[in-house]
Amino acid sequence: MRGNVPSSDELPARQDLAKFYGRCAAIDDDLGRIFAALDSVSQNTVVAFTSDCGQQIGSQGLDGNGVSFEESVRIPLAIRYPAKLKPVARDLASQVDIMPTLLTLCGMEIPEGAQGQDLFGKTPPEAVFAEGKSQGDWRMLVRGYDKLIATPKGEITHLFNLAEDPYEMTDLAHDSAQKLKLASLKAQLLAQMQKLGDGFDPSGLRKR
Repeated sequence: MRGNVPSSDELPARQDLAKFYGRCAAIDDDLGRIFAALDSVSQNTVVAFTSDCGQQIGSQGLDGNGVSFEESVRIPLAIRYPAKLKPVARDLASQVDIMPTLLTLCGMEIPEGAQGQDLFGKTPPEAVFAEGKSQGDWRMLVRGYDKLIATPKGEITHLFNLAEDPYEMTDLAHDSAQKLKLASLKAQLLAQMQKLGDGFDPSGLRKR
């Protein structure tokens, strides 16, 4: 169990986690058969595996998804292309990067104005931006190990350091020692929101 599951929720969380791992094992077996069939024909097939969301499974005392915690927002993304790609791992990526990456691997141009970037390009993403609405409206920016969470109006609600606090148990948003970092992350989050027109009108002015 993850270290942020309250003791009162541990038994049902363990039961739910066992079922979840069982489904993962079944999917893994099926993917193995698919890859074996593909490899017997060609090494020139691109396969991308990802998910729409994670699951809390008792973490932070919550079930389901749609919140800004890592259990909900951190999802798998694996891209396999035996003819051109060697195994490599990286931490920061976003679902908006999938389309530009696949187009590049297929030798096609990325449309002008498309969000995201080719994950195998020269410059890896410095930060990722995300938003959620199903369990409260929030915006999120992760840069390195620093994770900032805000309201749609850009009001900061949480700051976590995922290296020192992977279970997000210590909110640093009101720590005076984090003042400069907080300001830098907030400026980057607001710039990303403005770029996407999130809460801004076409002139760049914030909507009330």
